[in-house]
Amino acid sequence: MIAFDTSQERVLALDPRSHARVLGAPGTGKTELLIESYARAMAREGWEEGDVLVLAPGRLVATRLRERVHRRLDRAVGGAPVRTAPCINADRRTDCIH
Repeated sequence: MIAFDTSQERVLALDPRSHARVLGAPGTGKTELLIESYARAMAREGWEEGDVLVLAPGRLVATRLRERVHRRLDRAVGGAPVRTAPCINADRRTDCIH
C-alpha cells in the first residue's frame, strides 16, 4: 500500500457519501488517492457494489481505472464501477461498455 501524506489522509478521512475535489499536478498521487478512496468505501459496513461510482473522462481511462480498482480490491467488481459521464445510464445505451 502507498504511504499517503497528511493532505491525502485528510481526503481519505472524508465522509464517502459526500463529494470532494482533489487538485494536483501530474504525478502527485490523485489516481492512487481515488483508488484508495474507492477501496475504503467498499470496505465500509453496509456498502455494496454499485454504491460507489467513479466517473472518468473517456472510455480508455475508464477501462484502465477499472482494472486498477479490481487489482486494489483483489477481485473483480460486478457491473461497471468506473464509467464515463455519457454512460452513467448504461442500461439504456448500447454503445457503453459494462
